Amino acid sequence: MNRTFVATFAVWISTAVLGVATTIPAGTVLRARTIEPVSSHARIGTSFKAELEQPVVVKGKVLLLAGTHLTGVVDASLGSRPQSDALRVNLKAILVNGRSIPVHTTGDFRLDRHVSSRGVSVSGREWNFPYRTRIFFQLAQPVNL
Repeated sequence: MNRTFVATFAVWISTAVLGVATTIPAGTVLRARTIEPVSSHARIGTSFKAELEQPVVVKGKVLLLAGTHLTGVVDASLGSRPQSDALRVNLKAILVNGRSIPVHTTGDFRLDRHVSSRGVSVSGREWNFPYRTRIFFQLAQPVNL
């Protein structure tokens, strides 16, 4: 009887400790890099993959590791708005332990055509932002992990 109680108590304690939800507060900036190129003519709603460039640390505790996968979405592009001069993207989800956690960010991140050492490939009016393009997102709402 005592062994059963001790085993049950140990399971309860480990569940309580490991199952504690952590929260990334609103306003937290997520520094990311694309994992795949993104075209200036992508359709609105087109998803793309990115990863955290730096870990997310809250009160000295690492909540998300660098390299954590993210899903972004195209909000505006030249393909959908010919008068637009930029590709605008937003963060849609964070992948944590195999779960896709939806997120809401403060607004579109604007990717402008520019000349850089890595370059942005340009073809007529279309351009592609290469693998590892840096993007910043700011959380509009807290994220519960």
